[in-house]
Amino acid sequence: MTTITSLSQISPTIVSSTFSKYDATLYVPYGSKTAYSTAEYWENFTNIVELTSSYDLTVSTAGYATLYLDYATEIPKGVEVYTAREVDGIWLKMAQVEEVLPANTAAIVKAPAGTYNFVQTATDAPAITDNLLKGTNEDTYINVPSKSKAFVLSMVDGEVGMYLAKLTDGRFLNNANKAYLLLDNNKLGLSDEELDTSIGGAQLSLRFDFGGATGVDKVQIETGVNNATYDVYGRKVNNITTPGLYIVNGKKVLVK
Repeated sequence: MTTITSLSQISPTIVSSTFSKYDATLYVPYGSKTAYSTAEYWENFTNIVELTSSYDLTVSTAGYATLYLDYATEIPKGVEVYTAREVDGIWLKMAQVEEVLPANTAAIVKAPAGTYNFVQTATDAPAITDNLLKGTNEDTYINVPSKSKAFVLSMVDGEVGMYLAKLTDGRFLNNANKAYLLLDNNKLGLSDEELDTSIGGAQLSLRFDFGGATGVDKVQIETGVNNATYDVYGRKVNNITTPGLYIVNGKKVLVK
């Protein structure tokens, strides 16, 4: 044998006669070389090499992409990576991740158009526990429970955000290494009736807030929908009874 590969992060127990020679190249999982080089009998291998994973992420001219990997990676230069920590009206409030993206962390990537290589790293990066984004390592059909809404990254009329996923039989296909949002109606701050009404009259979406949101953004109106009125949170309003800022047929209107 000229090469031996072990897929275990923890060196398996072996005896002195497991291998007759130790001059083969031993390939081990990334970050486990020290464990093997100090383990009984494994330490006899003179050439231990760690297997390294990486992922090429393509960012379109829209300037955004989503990412989900099951291993920690260094964040390339010129790239900003964000998790989603809360929903405020139509704003998805983001938190920036610095230097290392932890394993199993779904994220929004912001960068100029191009392809960026995310390389696996052994640097310790604590898990991010308040992230609303989810992801999958393989092409996976995601079932959307009742009283919940799923959002995926899209661009509509030049506006980038998380838009309602198109469902087939109550589910959608999430592509490998991509992220999505799955929120119950309470998390969105809208009742079931309001959500059903707003979806019928407008394309519900969440816009990214990197810390500078002012609290109002336009609602994308579907073709053929006239005289639709919404408040600044995207909720459809049948009768305006309170002064404030509203969106009437796609235009902002101040009611005094």
